[in-house]
Formats: sequence, structure tokens, C-alpha cells
Amino acid sequence: MGSPTLCYNHNMNTTVSTKDRITLPARIRRGTRLKPITREAVHALRGKYKGRGLMKALMEEKGRERG
Repeated sequence: MGSPTLCYNHNMNTTVSTKDRITLPARIRRGTRLKPITREAVHALRGKYKGRGLMKALMEEKGRERG
């Protein structure tokens, strides 16, 4: 199951905070299955991908973004 692709032709603003958090306009949130991520959901994933090199890949990507 892939991620949904959202395509809207409306003039809407999306805010990005200093912590790279985004706020989606209500029009976009309605009709999607997007929900806030809870602390419990994050804790349930701990260790699930251990040993797969995800942290290394994330740090490399961040390094490329910073230039």
C-alpha cells in the first residue's frame, strides 16, 4: 500500500515550524487517513528496524541537505 498522492488546485498555505513540523490546511486533512502520531505509536516501533542502517541513511540524507 503506497502513500496517498494529494493534488489540490486551491490557494492554501501550509506552515513549516522551526522543528520541521508541518500544519496541513483542514481542507487537505479532511478526506485523508492522516492522523497525529502519538507517543505510544513511536514507542511501539522502537527496535523494529534495528540493524537495518536506517539511522545511518537518515544522517547521510541530513548531511546532503545541509550541503
